[in-house]
Amino acid sequence: MIGVAAKNQFKKEGNNFSANGYFVNANGNAHGINTSGHPKIEEFGAGSIVELLYKDGNLSYIIDEKDCGVVYSNLPDDLYPAFDFHYGCTLSIKQLE
Repeated sequence: MIGVAAKNQFKKEGNNFSANGYFVNANGNAHGINTSGHPKIEEFGAGSIVELLYKDGNLSYIIDEKDCGVVYSNLPDDLYPAFDFHYGCTLSIKQLE
């Protein structure tokens, strides 16, 4: 899962995807705080490039250059990237300006 979480709520050894952040899983489903009514987006997997764009309280996703639109809105400002991977997945992070 890829998303964001508030620094003061993130649990290093916890299940953040279920209650402490705003995430999308590889099947494109929203998970986390108040996920009711959020759209399913493009699925992603090995080799996918996933971009998160945060602006004015809105979190949008771009999967392999396809704009999936806003998944979460009215978010707080104190958010940090957060990831939850299983089964030997790897991750490379690049901050874009």
